[in-house]
Amino acid sequence: MTTHTFESLISRYSADLTRFTEQPAATAVDAFIEQVACARDILATAMLGQMQDASEELDAATTYLTYALDSTADEQRVLLAMAHERLRDAIELSA
Repeated sequence: MTTHTFESLISRYSADLTRFTEQPAATAVDAFIEQVACARDILATAMLGQMQDASEELDAATTYLTYALDSTADEQRVLLAMAHERLRDAIELSA
């Protein structure tokens, strides 16, 4: 099982999120969470159901990432894995 970290999620998904936010790719945790939330908000206004579904996935990812900031190591591992799944699904839905 792959262990996800904030850094691995930023490395994997930040550039993908710039398609929606038109902002530079985030490199810090707080900026990454803000970038996910910004992409969520942008996709929420889309007229295509698939983009709205991607927004819902990003909403869940934002929640997991935020909770992971102040969680124990074990909780953080689970929350970051859940955030990874939601980020992956959102990117696939919006492709």
